Amino acid sequence: DRWPLSLFVDTVRLRSDSSESESFTDAGIGAHFAFLRLDVPFWVSRPPAGDDPLEMRWVVSFELPEIRWR
Repeated sequence: DRWPLSLFVDTVRLRSDSSESESFTDAGIGAHFAFLRLDVPFWVSRPPAGDDPLEMRWVVSFELPEIRWR
């Protein structure tokens, strides 16, 4: 089984035909409650204009149950 709290660092690289690739990174703490996940990134590499990289943010997501094949 897994711990209900975790630290995370995510990086994504986006690329399109019309522009060069861009990388985005964030770091924070996550909490798991059954099929719900709450992520609270406390740092983002490229915040929206006017926002601080260390500003408090949050994301709620739903996880599907694990599928096991026999």
